[in-house]
This record gives sequence, C-alpha cells and structure tokens, in this order.
Amino acid sequence: MKEIPLITPLQKFYQYEKEKANQTFLRQAINDQWIHYSWKETGEIIRTMAAAIQAQNYPKGTKIAILSANCAHWIMADLAIMMTGCICSIISNNNCRYNRLLFRTQRV
Repeated sequence: MKEIPLITPLQKFYQYEKEKANQTFLRQAINDQWIHYSWKETGEIIRTMAAAIQAQNYPKGTKIAILSANCAHWIMADLAIMMTGCICSIISNNNCRYNRLLFRTQRV
C-alpha cells in the first residue's frame, strides 16, 4: 500500500499562497461591508503576527491561547502561531461584541 504524505495546514497555506496569491482566501464582514483578504495579503498579515510572537522569545512548543469571536483574524492568528512553532489553544467566544485577540502563554 502506498503511503500518503501528511500535509500540515501551514504547508497547504504556503502552497496556496504561491498558487492563488491574488485570489480571495478569507472574507470578513465589518460594519456591514465585506472585506476580502487574498492569499498573498493574508500571508503578509500572518508573518507580521508571527514576528510579534517571536519578539516575545517564546520557546517552540509554548502554548498560546486565542480568545476571539469567529473571524478572519482568528484564522490568521492560528496560522501565525503555527509559523512560530508554538501550539495554539482555542478559547471560543462567539458572543464578543468586538473581535479581540488575547494571547496568553503557558510554558511547556
């Protein structure tokens, strides 16, 4: 039986970022207007988030929690955490009036 290689969500993101750079990846309604984020634009935002996380000098494997309403930036934060080698832990709060991200860390 042929073994199928496992592909992480981050590897798939990198692939689509190259192949579909200008196509819409995420959409978010803000003040009754839809904002579209392309794969390329999303990659730039994610790398900025990842740089902010790395600036904290957290070791790989650090657990980082996201508290957010269901939104495009929640997905971006999750991918940014993966980029840094940290582990994402989700705290869902779909009743947030405003989209907020709360990063908490717990050393492994």
